[in-house]
Amino acid sequence: MTVTGILIVLVVVAAVFAIMALRRLGDAASPDVLVRADVTRPGGSALTEQTPAAIPTAERVDAQAAAAAAPAGAATAEPNAQFAVRWPSRVAPRAAPLDEEARAHLLADLALLRASWCVPILAEAYAEESSPALRRAALSALSALSTSDEARRILAGIAATGDGDERAIAAAALAEAQPVVESSPTIR
Repeated sequence: MTVTGILIVLVVVAAVFAIMALRRLGDAASPDVLVRADVTRPGGSALTEQTPAAIPTAERVDAQAAAAAAPAGAATAEPNAQFAVRWPSRVAPRAAPLDEEARAHLLADLALLRASWCVPILAEAYAEESSPALRRAALSALSALSTSDEARRILAGIAATGDGDERAIAAAALAEAQPVVESSPTIR
C-alpha cells in the first residue's frame, strides 16, 4: 500500500470517529449524574464524595412500575428494546444506549469503513436487532464487506435460512462478490 493510500485510510477513519463524536454530542447527556455529598470523617475532617446516581427518566419509572406490578415468577418483556441491544457497545463502550436512528447511522458508518473488524460487529447487529429495517441495514452493511471471507460465510448462511427479503439481499451480495472468471486464450 502506498503512503497516499495509508493517508486516505487514516483520514477516512478519523472522519468516521469525528462524525460519531459529533452525533454523541448532539445526543442527550448520560443518564448518570454525579451527586456530591459532604461527609464528616471521624476526627472532624470533611470529605466530599461524588457518587454516580441515575436520573429517574420516564422510561425507568415505567420499567420499575411494570416490574413491581408483574407477578414474581412471570417473565416480562423489556419495556424498551434499545437496552437489549448490546452490539453498539463493541464500537463505543462508554456511549449511552442508542436509539434506532443512531444505531442505523452507526451501521452505515461501519459499512463505510469496510474494515474486516466490522464484520463480527455487523453479524452481531444482524442477530440482535428486532427491527426489520435495522436487520436489513446490518445486512446491507455486511454486503458492502462481501469481499471478506467471513462476511461471505455469514451472507451464505443468511441466503440459506433468512426470510424472503433478507435472503434476496444476501444472495445479491454473494453474486456480486463472486470473482469474475474470464476465459483466457491458451498459449501454445
